[in-house]
Amino acid sequence: MRNPNALVPTLEDGDFVLWESNVIVRYLCAKHAARGLYPEDLRTRFDAERWMDWQQTTLNGAGRDAFIQLVRTPAEKRNAQAIAASVAATEPLLTLLDTHLAERPYMAGERLTMADIPIACEMHRWWGLRRHAARLRALHRPAGGEAGPFWTSSRRLWSEGGPFDA
Repeated sequence: MRNPNALVPTLEDGDFVLWESNVIVRYLCAKHAARGLYPEDLRTRFDAERWMDWQQTTLNGAGRDAFIQLVRTPAEKRNAQAIAASVAATEPLLTLLDTHLAERPYMAGERLTMADIPIACEMHRWWGLRRHAARLRALHRPAGGEAGPFWTSSRRLWSEGGPFDA
């Protein structure tokens, strides 16, 4: 049995099958813990876990309608009110994220962890809304240095245009 929801992502690791994106991230980071993405320190690990759950339940939930309407719905069938409500719900969350990253280089502190992966994926959606993303300075460069690999690749992708430029 693969994913009973018939959706992606699904990970097959031998005879072990996982679905749900953040669970897959957690599993891969724990399996390859030597790379440092799965924090050994309990507090750092659960700080990362918190941000992963926040992304999945709060940030993703707020922005879902805008994404569906602007990416998957033909222009003539889009619901402008749903888009506006979704953007309005998401903007304060992006500000919270921006404020958080203004004080530290990565979501769970000084090092790249599993928490940065789903946040970076979520930002792929929102950097396309240039009028909103332009105000979010820390999201473009983590505090105190060069952008990390996920932030750099996300920025590069969206500098070439994105699905929200409809």
